[in-house]
Amino acid sequence: MTHKSSAISSGIIGVAVFAGTVLLSTGGLAQGQSQGSQRPDQGTMSVKNPTGHAKSARLRDFVKPEKPGEDREAPEVRPTAPGGGGSGGGATGGGANNTDPVKQTVFPPASPPVALTSTIGITYTGAYPPDTNIAVGSTQVVEVVNSQYAVFDKTTGAMVLGPSNMFTMFASMTGDDCSWRSGGDPVVLYDRLASRWVVMRYLFSPNIMCIAVSQNSDATLAYNLYSYAFGPDTADYAKLSVWPDAYYMTANTFAANDGPFKGAQACAFDRSAMIAGLPNASVICFQGTNTWHSLLSADLDSNLPPPAGAPNYFLQYDTDKLSLFKFHADFATPVNSTFTGPTAIPVAAFTRACWACVPQPGVKDKLETLGDRLMYRLSYRNFGAYESLLVSHTVQISTKNANSQTGIRWYEIRTPGSTPTVHQQSTFSPDTTNFRWMSSLAQDNMANIFLGYSAASSTVFPGIRFTVRRSTDALNQMQPESLIKAGAGSQIPPPTSTTGRDRWGDYASVAVDPDGCTLWFATEYLTATGPSNTWATHLFSARFSGCS
Repeated sequence: MTHKSSAISSGIIGVAVFAGTVLLSTGGLAQGQSQGSQRPDQGTMSVKNPTGHAKSARLRDFVKPEKPGEDREAPEVRPTAPGGGGSGGGATGGGANNTDPVKQTVFPPASPPVALTSTIGITYTGAYPPDTNIAVGSTQVVEVVNSQYAVFDKTTGAMVLGPSNMFTMFASMTGDDCSWRSGGDPVVLYDRLASRWVVMRYLFSPNIMCIAVSQNSDATLAYNLYSYAFGPDTADYAKLSVWPDAYYMTANTFAANDGPFKGAQACAFDRSAMIAGLPNASVICFQGTNTWHSLLSADLDSNLPPPAGAPNYFLQYDTDKLSLFKFHADFATPVNSTFTGPTAIPVAAFTRACWACVPQPGVKDKLETLGDRLMYRLSYRNFGAYESLLVSHTVQISTKNANSQTGIRWYEIRTPGSTPTVHQQSTFSPDTTNFRWMSSLAQDNMANIFLGYSAASSTVFPGIRFTVRRSTDALNQMQPESLIKAGAGSQIPPPTSTTGRDRWGDYASVAVDPDGCTLWFATEYLTATGPSNTWATHLFSARFSGCS
C-alpha cells in the first residue's frame, strides 16, 4: 500500500542533552507545524499542533446505525522483534527439558468471579481484523473495531448508539480527512479522573491521527475533535493510554511507501487542553531508533492517581528482559520534556511465539499470534503502598520447536518509579493441545487479576477464554481456565486473496469499571467457517466476591 501525505515542516531550534535525554526548546508553532532535532541514540523530538479542530453536535442527534462497508485495514507491517525473525519465530532462551521455565504446573482451587454480562458486540463491519477494544464508564460501555463504534447500556447490555462508522463523529470537521476517511487501529478509553471518553483512530493514508474527547461522561453526546498530521512515515499499531498529565500514545514508525522500520515513537497529547476543547492542544513526540519497538505506555486503572509528578511508564520486551522507559511531558515549556531509559528488568527466559502457527479445525490456514510484541494494555494501578504494572505476551511452550503450542506469559512489575522489579510471572498453558494468544489483563481494587485471551487447536474452533488469580492465591499462579464463548468456525482467506488473511484481532482488551471491581473483556470469535466476514465480537464482564 502506498501512503501519501503532504510533508510537515521541521527545523532544529535548540538542543540540550542531559543524562541521555534529548531536550528541544521550541517557540510558538503555527497550526500543524513540527519542529525537531536528531540524536543517534535517542532519535527526534518534535512538537505539533492540531491540523484540524472542531466540536461535534450531540452524537445521539445524528448518528445512525450503518451497514457493513468494504473497508480494509492497511497491509500488515511489523518491526523485527528480538529473538529471531521469520514466520517461525526464534528462541530467546530456554528452560529445562526444552520447556518454558516458568510454565505453570500447579493451580489453585477454582474460585472464579461471578459473571455479570455476556453478550454479542459489534459484528462484521467490512474491515478485518476487527482490532476489538472497549472502555467502561459510569453507565455505558463503548466498543470500537476497525471502521465502527457502538455504545451499550452497561446494565442491560443493549446497544444504545450505532454501530456506525467512526468518521461520523468527526462530521463537523468539514473538509478534514478525519470527517470522511475510514481508518484503523482504533482505541477507546475512559478517563476516570475527568469522566471523559477518548476515542482514537489512525488514517494510514495520509498518516493522520484522529482523536475525539467527550465533553462529559455520556458517550452519546458532544465531543472535542482533533486531527494531527504525522508526516510521510506510517505510524502503525498506534496505542493510547490515560495519565494525569497527558494522553500518551505509542506507534511503530515505517518509512514512507512501505519502507523499512525506523523505530517506535512515544507521544504525549495535551490532556488538559483537549478536555477544555482548546484549538492549540499540542502533541510532543520522541521518535526512537530501531532499538525501540512496539512500546506500550501505562494506562491508569485506579481512582488513586500515580504519585504527583510521576512520569508515564513505557515497556517493550527484549531478549529475556523487559525494557522500561519514562516520559515526562511539559506542554508549557516543551524543552523540559524528557524521555529516559531503558532500564532493564530481567525476566525468566522465553521463546518468542511463532508468527502464523495457530491451527484450526478442518482448514490448512493458521492464525497469527503477534508474538513479537507486548499485548495491549499496560495496566497501571496505584495501591498506595505500592505501584503495580501488568502486561502479557505470547510465547512458545517448547523452547526448541519453532511452531509448537503457544501460551500466555504475564508479569506484574512493582515500584516502576524507583527500582522496577518482577513481583510475579508465569506462563499459562494448562493443557498440551490448545494454543493461547491475543491476551489482555487487568486487576481490581483488591489486586484480583483477570486474564482474557483466544484459544484454538486442530480440533477446537478459535474461542474466548479466561483465567483469574485472586490476591490470596499463591504468587505466580492463575486458576483453572474458564470458557466465555466457544467459536463456531475456522477463518480462511477471502476468495480474492492472493496472500492469505491469517490475522486475528491484532489486539483485545480487558477494561476496569470505574467501580474498581467489575472487569470487562472484549475480543473476536467466528460465527461460521469462512472468510474474515464471519467474525463477531463478544462482551463479557465479571466481578470477584468481596471486592469493594
